[in-house]
Amino acid sequence: MRSSSKNDVSLLDGLGEDEIELLRMRAMRYAERIDDGTGDIAEVVVFRRGTTQYAVPISVLREVRPLRSMCRIPGASLVVPGIVHFRGEILSLHDLEAFMDPTAGGRPAAWVIVAENAGERIGIIADEVLGIEQFAATRVRPPPVTFGERGIPFEGVIDGGVLLLSAERMFDTPSFFSAF
Repeated sequence: MRSSSKNDVSLLDGLGEDEIELLRMRAMRYAERIDDGTGDIAEVVVFRRGTTQYAVPISVLREVRPLRSMCRIPGASLVVPGIVHFRGEILSLHDLEAFMDPTAGGRPAAWVIVAENAGERIGIIADEVLGIEQFAATRVRPPPVTFGERGIPFEGVIDGGVLLLSAERMFDTPSFFSAF
C-alpha cells in the first residue's frame, strides 16, 4: 500500500460531502450485477422527454451532450424541429414528445442523444438524462396496441413503463424520421 504524501491528489478533492455520497451511491449501484437467470442483460440510457421516459440501447449510442443551440427548419414537422452540428456533420433533431402527441412538441430541450444505425446518425432531444440501467432482455413487453403506428419505433416497454427505442425501427419509420 502506498503512503500518502502532500503531492498526492485525490479525485475527491474539492467535492462536498453530499457530492461524495452521491458518487458512492452511484458506484454501488453500477457495481451490482443483475443475474436472475432470465437471459441476456441489456444496457440502456434512460431519458425523459415531457412526462414520458424512454430508453436507447447503449450499443447504438454515440454521444449524449447538452443542446446548446440548434437551427430550426422552417415548415418542418414538430417531430423534426431542427438540425445541429455534430463533429463535422449536420444531424437532424427528433422530438419523441411531438411524435407521440402531435399537439405537443416545440418546447426547448436540454440534451441531445446521438444514436446511430447502419452508419446514419440522428439526434434525439431530451429534457433530462436519468442514467444507465440494466435489464433482462426477456423482460421487454411489446408496446401497447393503442399506440398504433406510433408504436413502430419501439422495441417494447421495460420496467417502470419506460419505452425502449429500436434504432433500426426509428430510422425506418417515415413519420419519425422525415422532416416533411
